[in-house]
Amino acid sequence: MPPNLRCMPTSRARHGFTMVELVIVLAVVGLLAGLIIPSLLKARHRAAATQCLENCRKLGEAFIQYSQDNDGRLVPFSQPRPGEADKTNSSELLWTELLGTYSDEHQPWHCPECRAGTHGGLAYNRLLASRGITIGQVLKPKQTVVIGDAGPVANPKETNPNLWREEISSKMDKSERARFAVPSAPSWQPARQFPVRMFNRHHGRASAIFADGHAGRLPVSQIGFQHEAGDARALWDNQ
Repeated sequence: MPPNLRCMPTSRARHGFTMVELVIVLAVVGLLAGLIIPSLLKARHRAAATQCLENCRKLGEAFIQYSQDNDGRLVPFSQPRPGEADKTNSSELLWTELLGTYSDEHQPWHCPECRAGTHGGLAYNRLLASRGITIGQVLKPKQTVVIGDAGPVANPKETNPNLWREEISSKMDKSERARFAVPSAPSWQPARQFPVRMFNRHHGRASAIFADGHAGRLPVSQIGFQHEAGDARALWDNQ
């Protein structure tokens, strides 16, 4: 009796995909991955930038609330912890901790795109971080940046601020990272290896908080770090 051809296994059933078909499948999967993964990364970065700006808005509100509760004074960069003012080795509260008491959320100053672990990613304008300055002494609150995306930069000699790059391998502690340099300060010159400066962390822009409490994102070149003190374009300067 001749065999039933309909019941005989075919070569395709015995061997599965051919090599050509497998290559085509892998190519299609690779193409889809190449299209989807960049889109997912862009979406993640956009979400992180949005979250950072929202955190800055909350921090700006806390900044103003602190001033209102302390006779108009700007939050100091640091101050002795309660009960330790007379101790020679007392630890200090940084501005981040002082403003944190005005928020119900944990570390509202933390930038989700910061690659420096728990160091926050936001820093205080060195020019305004001294004690005793009042909001009334800030001549143009709406145009004066007090806090922004910052960290140690790897190329401080670069003259275009938009090209500054974060140095993530720096071993600076939280207090060192918490205050950014400005052109009028001696620390501006790159005497140290990785000076702390503002830089563009979010798609060519940096989150910034102004002295009137509002927050926004703009290129650091628009903050005017390439200009000297007194220049109307220097938003880091109190003028």
